Amino acid sequence: MLIEKGIRKESINNKDSFFVNITKRSKYNRSICVVRKKGPIPSLAEAQRIKKKLTDEVNREIGRREGQGKTWNEIINEWKQFHTLDDTNRFSPSTVIDYYSLLNKWTHQLKKKPINEIKRSDILQAINAIKVERSIKHTAKLKDAIKAVFNWSIEHQIAKGLNDDAVTGLSVSRKVMPRTEILNESQIIKLMSEALKQNHPWYEIWGLALFTGCRASEMRALKWPDIDFEQRILNVTKSICQKTNKVKETKTGESRSLPLNDEAIKLLNRLKPKTFNTDYVLPRLPDWEKGKQAQVLRTFCESIGIPSVCFHSLRACFVTQLLMNGVGLNVVQVMGGWRDTATMKHYNRLAGVEIKGATSSLTFLPKKE
Repeated sequence: MLIEKGIRKESINNKDSFFVNITKRSKYNRSICVVRKKGPIPSLAEAQRIKKKLTDEVNREIGRREGQGKTWNEIINEWKQFHTLDDTNRFSPSTVIDYYSLLNKWTHQLKKKPINEIKRSDILQAINAIKVERSIKHTAKLKDAIKAVFNWSIEHQIAKGLNDDAVTGLSVSRKVMPRTEILNESQIIKLMSEALKQNHPWYEIWGLALFTGCRASEMRALKWPDIDFEQRILNVTKSICQKTNKVKETKTGESRSLPLNDEAIKLLNRLKPKTFNTDYVLPRLPDWEKGKQAQVLRTFCESIGIPSVCFHSLRACFVTQLLMNGVGLNVVQVMGGWRDTATMKHYNRLAGVEIKGATSSLTFLPKKE
């Protein structure tokens, strides 16, 4: 029989005995629940005294555990689950996967640490570790991931009194120049000649990348209706995320149209018998589906004795060849779908357009030479 909240009476051997049960859950962190029990107790007065004592104990324990907070490992798992189900699109599915992967790999030393005990020095240690082995881009992304988890934890009151002091003001330079791995014209011709000679399954894919400058994600999304053979135009309207395999907008969120020359049309005509009855223009090669396009190209380049470049370098080849052939910087920027003019200036320098012919007026050698 319940006498009052937390005190229950039972008859044992014809004698009344009392049992105290105090259960409390944290209002800041619902996973924190503390229980204290005592009994049998011979009198109600003593049970009431014990109830007060146990209530104080429970409140202290709740406060201690609220101050401690969940471990970093628990929080990043909950963060991932929340944003996987979140329909507000605060983070794209690929961003959630990227952030979670980086946090798992580069903050592993914090996994068992309560979030309230994580200090700025702990975060700097993780950032410095990734900076040694990975690019500035990855370093900046890890910082963003850590900050996202802290902000989410504060917003959802994961731990009492949690603030963002540990991450406020953390700064990582994002100035990253595009890859400078590139092939010159003769190397590009050798790449395509050897690929054709060996009937390489990637021949048409590499060729279309060189003639259009499309990103790998955009090329995977190309469908036959995107190609206007009459007007000789290729319309880039979407891309496919490598991680989720879902169709999405292009990287910049904008569509663009690209002119197709005779050789690009020739490549597309070669593809028709292979893929015209399927949804997509380009074949769905297993290595491409697994994201190994860079590895395949590097291996082939090495085998034919030209510089080893990654798949994205074909986009750089497209840009620099157009610039060297006199196509205007603004035209190339529109065709490639770049927003950042700094990137285009980098490619312009890489192509040597700005300095072409600059030394032609220098004549120092004697006439007989």
